[in-house]
Amino acid sequence: QAVPRKLQYSKTDSWIAHPNHLDLSKLLPDQKSISKTKKDVVVFFVHPTTFINRENWNQPKNDYEANEILRKRILVNQAVIFSACCEVYVPAYRQATLYSFVAGKRNQENAFRIAYNDVSASFEHFNKNFRKGRPYILAAHSQGSMHALKLLKKIRNNANLYSDMVAAYLVGFNITKNDIYPTQVCESEDSINCVVAWNSVEKNGFITFKSEEDLICVNPLSWSESEKAISSNFNLGGVGFSHWSKNKIRKNLENIVLEPQVAGAKCKNGNLLITNLHSSNFPVRLFSLHAYDYGLFFSNILNNAKVRSSKFLKSRSG
Repeated sequence: QAVPRKLQYSKTDSWIAHPNHLDLSKLLPDQKSISKTKKDVVVFFVHPTTFINRENWNQPKNDYEANEILRKRILVNQAVIFSACCEVYVPAYRQATLYSFVAGKRNQENAFRIAYNDVSASFEHFNKNFRKGRPYILAAHSQGSMHALKLLKKIRNNANLYSDMVAAYLVGFNITKNDIYPTQVCESEDSINCVVAWNSVEKNGFITFKSEEDLICVNPLSWSESEKAISSNFNLGGVGFSHWSKNKIRKNLENIVLEPQVAGAKCKNGNLLITNLHSSNFPVRLFSLHAYDYGLFFSNILNNAKVRSSKFLKSRSG
């Protein structure tokens, strides 16, 4: 009943990252990786759950713990990846608490509805005021991907808006081909106007999502749905973090340190099995390796977003 106040997306502080508020590209470990066409493509990134609190079904704007985890974990481990190819916009939203995923149907639906309404409203503001007709990437993780999938269905109803979508990275959620139809799964590293998705799990470990239909699994080391095992030799660099709790997070943003060849991967039955993970910087096992869906493949995703953006821009200019 105590629903947090709506956010006003015309206000800068309703955006966690925004080129004029927090330019994530300044945090990249290699400034040379930034594309010359960075300002020609934009990214709308919907963050995952960081509100782990029993006091409200939806996050109040100023919840300290949720915002600290978001700023010092999610931004530097996920959203920053897209700042090499593009301008990145990350809206704050009244995310549903983690407990919503195991709650009774009525409370769950209400919490998710409030969260999605914010995502939809922030995207409308992004489209009208920030995008300025430029191609865009839709990217998200976990709860964010759940909302972004629903947003994708709305986008499809607008032919011009849909045709401007470079690709959608809907990572860390139970997404099937039926869920995204008629949008297609990306078939190769430079496919455009399509969807990529995966869920990272340990071999013989906890399976985060299950479905009667196989989930979409695009291996970020090969950008293919093939179940061929890809060696860690093809991993250009991962970025981990050692703790999730705000009590163990450093006061300032940590430097992003790349670890080349950190792990291999293989799609199997809709999940992405992580192999040969030899680093101690990926210890969080909340829902298997879910927290590191992006971080395990930091450099591969960064490069891929540049490849798809370049392909899209060339298709328009040609």
